[in-house]
Amino acid sequence: MPIYQLGGRSGSIFAYADELDAWLRTLNRKAGAQPRGARVDSLDHPSSAAIRTGGNNEPLSSASQASATEQANLKVARAVKMWENLSSSDLRAIIRRLREAIDLDCENASAFAWLSQILTADCILGTADGASALHTAAAALAKALETNPGLAEAQCALGWLQMLHGRNWQSARRLFEESEGRGPAGASSLIGRALLHIAEGCLNEASELLLEASSANPLSGFSMALRAWTSFLNHQFETALTIVHRSRASGHSGHLLDSVEALVHTQLPEPAILIERISALATVSPRHLVARGALGYVYCKIGEHEQAKEIYKALAGPEIQGIGHQSYAVALVLIGLNRHEEAAKRLEQSYGEGSIWSLGFRSDPVLATLRDDLIFQELMERIDYP
Repeated sequence: MPIYQLGGRSGSIFAYADELDAWLRTLNRKAGAQPRGARVDSLDHPSSAAIRTGGNNEPLSSASQASATEQANLKVARAVKMWENLSSSDLRAIIRRLREAIDLDCENASAFAWLSQILTADCILGTADGASALHTAAAALAKALETNPGLAEAQCALGWLQMLHGRNWQSARRLFEESEGRGPAGASSLIGRALLHIAEGCLNEASELLLEASSANPLSGFSMALRAWTSFLNHQFETALTIVHRSRASGHSGHLLDSVEALVHTQLPEPAILIERISALATVSPRHLVARGALGYVYCKIGEHEQAKEIYKALAGPEIQGIGHQSYAVALVLIGLNRHEEAAKRLEQSYGEGSIWSLGFRSDPVLATLRDDLIFQELMERIDYP
């Protein structure tokens, strides 16, 4: 059966109605149950035969096609509005709307471009298998660029993939600058530029851009979580916690915000007092891997190495292989256990997977004990940050 899945193993399952129709016709012809050329309407779905044809199986009229295009554009507009006011729980709904728009109008470049951006965000937020999400994002972007290469949201989506997947820093910077200020894609470009500054180690510049992005879209929790992370990277731990608390007071939540809070707690005095809070963050969701890694790291700091080893075994287990942010989370525990060579290998995997955390390796306070190690220095030379 021709079915697909977006965003990794937890993503939405979908199918193209025309492929299902062809598959069902093949089965029915083999069984002799249906005359040749007869049509099988598949699934109660916006892209089914009721949209593509009239009641007599004739192709859509130009008026009907125009109506389908208008519906597709409306779905894209609604998805973009949800993205501008993003909370982590919205991602599945945004992807579904964009998929529906594509089913209505398979030449809608904007829908493909935004689908690419949202799948990339899914990877960044840790709710998807990074490799799978970025691969699908690249396929969606290729379709957008084929249809309308000058589209601002396509240029922005390409910048994100160049930064996280291709690691082509200069190309990403140029694409973000070109798409900035061009409609809804401008805010994503602003955040993209901020992340490039983080990779450069220019944390104050990154913080200013993220403040601008969060001021432009105060309902979006994405830029707020990234601001808190930037403060953490800049060793401004109290500021980071303040941003986290303000974000939660505004109704924001999600993997990224919880992960940043857990990381901040690893750097505060008397970590034993904070074990309960980090543990709570780590158990909110089985996918909160970075928070679990932070918990293992703190157990090491207070001498509870057996507890840390149990967390390491769980994080490194095959049952969560490929889940977003796994490599960085495992590295956190290995650093606490003073297994620096293994930690460096995991960090290199994190970079190769397009993990957002790898953009902060230059500044990450948790990596401080690695910086004098030759193996880590060689890793940083191979990574070749901007």
